[in-house]
Amino acid sequence: MKASLKILAIILGISGVLVVSGCTELGDKVSDHEVLGSKPQVSSAPVSGPEPKVKSTYKDGFLYFEGMVAAKRSGGQSRSVLIIQGLNEEVAMNSSWDELVKIGQKNKSGAFYPVSSEQYKQLKVGQLVRMTSTQQEDTNPPLRNTQTMKIIKEPQLMQVTGFRDDIVTGYVLSIEMKENLISLNISDWVNRNNRGAIDSMMHSINIPYDGDTKLLDGLGQKLKVSELKVGDKLEIIPNKNWSYERMDDNNLQTQQVTRGTMTRSEKLKYMLARPGTIHTVVVYEEGAVPPKDEMDFGRYVPGAYSGGISWVPYRKGEAIDYKEELMVTTFPAFIVFDEEDAIYQTDSIRKLQKWFNDRAAAAKGSTAVE
Repeated sequence: MKASLKILAIILGISGVLVVSGCTELGDKVSDHEVLGSKPQVSSAPVSGPEPKVKSTYKDGFLYFEGMVAAKRSGGQSRSVLIIQGLNEEVAMNSSWDELVKIGQKNKSGAFYPVSSEQYKQLKVGQLVRMTSTQQEDTNPPLRNTQTMKIIKEPQLMQVTGFRDDIVTGYVLSIEMKENLISLNISDWVNRNNRGAIDSMMHSINIPYDGDTKLLDGLGQKLKVSELKVGDKLEIIPNKNWSYERMDDNNLQTQQVTRGTMTRSEKLKYMLARPGTIHTVVVYEEGAVPPKDEMDFGRYVPGAYSGGISWVPYRKGEAIDYKEELMVTTFPAFIVFDEEDAIYQTDSIRKLQKWFNDRAAAAKGSTAVE
């Protein structure tokens, strides 16, 4: 068991001190069951009352560990959660993966647990849970096997889906340090009230900043412009008279810019499948020639065309690190998604072919039984 846990630790990207930002799963379709195509906004209202009381003790040879589900991650086959003791729910919903790992390292208050597919679906960020284990790897936070799992309390904060009209929300396209400009893609915000066909045109604006501009994270802590990354979600409160439709200049003047926290479904929005289908994604290193093209899929995995195939280059240093988010250990990675999350991952197109063949055979057998 100990050897298998070491292998899992390597797969999840856990280093000796576990400062890397990968190894379990964040969000659920995620954790808040949001509607695809809409973007959640987490309440910034303070959470009153003390942090939840938790405990970690041995009973009948089992380690009981009570805490809050802080983060979840899945690579399609490996699924695990980060549980932290004494965590405030608002902190869990507004902190990045790196920040949560550091919180878990402090005073030995966190632990990683591999979970089954069914357990993964049940767990949500913000839940209080009790986990029991019989063994662990002495990383920081430790990686423990999951013996039993019990949900003690559901999340208290409500996540609201959709965009607000008075807060312009966009994703960083570029940061021009010399010009003091942040370029944002605000297409989703512009189309927030569109219930029909979505305009495929990209809508963008520039945000000027200077020494008087407040740049904050989701918890109100100050940030430096150098800490922003391409792909970061930013929220801006514009001047009352500003209107994207009427504007003559695309610079939006503001005194405060807030970096929002993205749910897992936001991070994977271009990879998730349409409802009732699956979507195959080839993730490869930027600068490398994509290893398999349409002809290869037509020859080996024609079934993948039923839900669509996409090629996504991996760019290190961006806000969404697909290598860590999807626990990719080898490029290229062939990953199959349903409408909620990754459901299968391999580095072999032959294995991908077998997975599709087995899936088709199982579906045919199920139809025959009916």
